[in-house]
Amino acid sequence: MKMVKGVVWITPLGICSIIAAKIVSVTDIVLVISQLGWFIATILIGVFLSQLIILQPVYYFFVRKNPFKYYLAFTQGTVTAFATASAAAALPVNFNVLDNDLKIHSSITRFVMPIGTNINMDGTALFLASSTVFLAQMTGFNLGTGTILTIWVTSTIMSFSSASVPSAALVLVLMIVTSMGIPTKDLPLLFAIDWLVLEERCI
Repeated sequence: MKMVKGVVWITPLGICSIIAAKIVSVTDIVLVISQLGWFIATILIGVFLSQLIILQPVYYFFVRKNPFKYYLAFTQGTVTAFATASAAAALPVNFNVLDNDLKIHSSITRFVMPIGTNINMDGTALFLASSTVFLAQMTGFNLGTGTILTIWVTSTIMSFSSASVPSAALVLVLMIVTSMGIPTKDLPLLFAIDWLVLEERCI
């Protein structure tokens, strides 16, 4: 247990050192900041399109009910997920909303919600694909049609295995880029800006 505590205390220092070393090695810091800005914008726009433009019409098409009614009901759960950057942390709050406010039978909610929390990782899948493409472009790695399709499928499948803890997706990004032969030297840049898109992709 003491060893685990030691690792927990040392980890932030190690991550800061990795980020600092990468920043020092950057020759054109303005260009890199601009590229990171576009990356962040891509994630935020993608999450917005997924939540408000894609999922809502799909929900209405199959259920024939107003989806925004449920958005309002889940305000507390959304705030909890945003504050903790973890969908699992918001699970008890969402159970309470489903049981007491929406009056959905507990046998349904206790079965569906844990599964949905673990496999409904739209934001994570978007982050994995965008991060892989970003790292490939930063290093000049050639992205053909087949490679992009592979990234899409791999990111979708890998998102199902993502743990419901903050920044777990970075480990999956490393696995994807390594398996595809994409250089990982720019991965520390994602460590530096992950906190900016972590909460948004969680909700």
